[in-house]
Amino acid sequence: MLYYLLKGLLRPALRVFYAHATDAGPESLPEAGPLIVVANHPNTLMAPLPVGMLWRRQLHFLTNSRFFTSVGGWVLRASGAIPLYRQEDHAAAPAGERPAGGLRNPQRAANNDASFRASFELLSAGGALLIFPEGSSVLTRRLRPVKSGAARIALGAEARHDWQLGVRIVPVGLNYAAADRFRSRVYRRVGPPIRVADYRARYEANPSAAIRALTADLRRALDQQLHAPRTDADEALLRALEALLPGLLSLLPLVPLVPLPPRTDRPAARASSSTAGPEFALVGALLGTLHWLDGRDPARGQALRQRLLDQQHARHRAGLAPGAPLNLPPPHGGARARLVAVLGGPVWAWGVPHHAMAYRLPAYLAQRLTREAEFIASLTMVLGMLLLPLFYGAQT
Repeated sequence: MLYYLLKGLLRPALRVFYAHATDAGPESLPEAGPLIVVANHPNTLMAPLPVGMLWRRQLHFLTNSRFFTSVGGWVLRASGAIPLYRQEDHAAAPAGERPAGGLRNPQRAANNDASFRASFELLSAGGALLIFPEGSSVLTRRLRPVKSGAARIALGAEARHDWQLGVRIVPVGLNYAAADRFRSRVYRRVGPPIRVADYRARYEANPSAAIRALTADLRRALDQQLHAPRTDADEALLRALEALLPGLLSLLPLVPLVPLPPRTDRPAARASSSTAGPEFALVGALLGTLHWLDGRDPARGQALRQRLLDQQHARHRAGLAPGAPLNLPPPHGGARARLVAVLGGPVWAWGVPHHAMAYRLPAYLAQRLTREAEFIASLTMVLGMLLLPLFYGAQT
């Protein structure tokens, strides 16, 4: 009950925080039967929300045990969350807070056994489980190493039921234009389900090898849903392109969606006729063009990359913020722009003093309450839900 209540409250908040949420994938998602949903995890507490909104059914989720404290722990348990105890959390804790026995502490092992049992019972009852198999949250577009927990749970549940349970695993890629930025875009890409029973022969021959094989397949399936750079060099180049993005976007027709170009760095099955926002499509097309140029004329490709990086450094030295628009003519002509300025000027003059603080304050406070970039989006949304009613209530 609490899960659906919170879902109803958070759905409009999520729609406000992310100005555009677009989806691609199968026309229908599994709404019945045992299911494991796996997704990348760039945005800590915010990440379960855009995934959970895709399904009408309840998604239970494995969550870091450090969030199960006081009231927050009660809310998580009542919402169907299952605590998971990670070795790295104990390793990072101060010496006085580490459990006796260190990383091999029997209590931690017993707690994780309980987490696995709860997951098996949930799947046995036909429930759905959301797992972020990277094991931690880092604000990056690229998929990080995938851990084996999801594969172990899936194979263990099927083996307990003589491979007749029918567990499926659905990969979901969360692609953010700017995960921690208010009114940015999120693009959710859902891949085809993986039938866990297909790994029966390998599991019965060698369970460890089957777990490794399924984990590798999960990583490939997740990577195929991400519209992300492949290397550190591409990551740096992407930041340079994004610094020019507003000006580049002004050259596009002002339509809400444009086709997402097919990815050619993976097998043909990766290609999709799906749609995404202009940010994803344009940057993806530019990166794809550079990769094509690297193969045809590496010298020209490298020269173009260097010019883009030099442009980024020059903008930084000039004090231009990333995303400052280029000096381009308005896409619809100067007369229309002047008319909009004249008619909208009075509205702008009234709106700024009345709404600017309410708009800026949640993000301002979030950036001062945490140094972890992965928490900024969730804190900003929660603070906005709390402060905006108070702000406008005080004006009435």
